[in-house]
Amino acid sequence: MIKGFTHSGFAVSNLESALDFFKEKLSIEEIRSQLSDQEYLAKVTGFPGACLKIGFVRKKGDSFPLEIIEYIHPRGNQHAVVLALSAPNIAVMRSAILMRCIIAC
Repeated sequence: MIKGFTHSGFAVSNLESALDFFKEKLSIEEIRSQLSDQEYLAKVTGFPGACLKIGFVRKKGDSFPLEIIEYIHPRGNQHAVVLALSAPNIAVMRSAILMRCIIAC
């Protein structure tokens, strides 16, 4: 059983530009950003050796963050919609990961 949502997100071609847009135009605060090439990313993205720039933003007072992703490797036209879920065990999470939607353009 899914217990709840932890965050949602999408991929962009330039993380810094997207973060500037959210902060300057929409008054949404940046929580944190990082460069990540952790092993689990290959599993959840389907791309061996995946390396991502990841930023999290949220409207002040909200608890639900938005994840913004820039693919560093593989570089290209990866477009992703992310829906991260909270579940009581790994079997449920495996099922939830199958719900992930990656759209190649």
